[in-house]
Amino acid sequence: MNSENLNRTIEGATVQGPADDNDNSPMANEKLLSFSTCPDEYKMFIEETSLEKLVYWKLFNLFEKFDEDSPNDILKTVLAHVERPLFALVLKKTKGNQSKAADVLGCNRNTLHRKLKEFSIEPRDLRRALRSSDHSTQRNTFTAKSEEISL
Repeated sequence: MNSENLNRTIEGATVQGPADDNDNSPMANEKLLSFSTCPDEYKMFIEETSLEKLVYWKLFNLFEKFDEDSPNDILKTVLAHVERPLFALVLKKTKGNQSKAADVLGCNRNTLHRKLKEFSIEPRDLRRALRSSDHSTQRNTFTAKSEEISL
């Protein structure tokens, strides 16, 4: 499995894995299937489930697909998939202010600029989207790596 295939696997992985031994909740896949008809349940599930558990389920599914040809750079690949939305959301929260975003992230501005460039995130596009949208009814979008990120 090369890095490109790994990226596709991570992006397409569904949340699954064993339920936590310490609780009696059903498998995540079964829970996610019920959400198509109950968006309020989905919201409650997301709010009540720890980030660590959600990440565990995603990684569990990813590792189920691993074989001996899997790349050795899994940490870098997984971090890229976590950092990209993190940087996008922090920029949205700080209304595109890169100094504030760097403070929130706990990094210096040079690191922030390098990461934004690495992920092809354009703060100008974010600021433009924030100015032109009605925050109460529209989702903000901006371009990153030739994709749109909806916020």
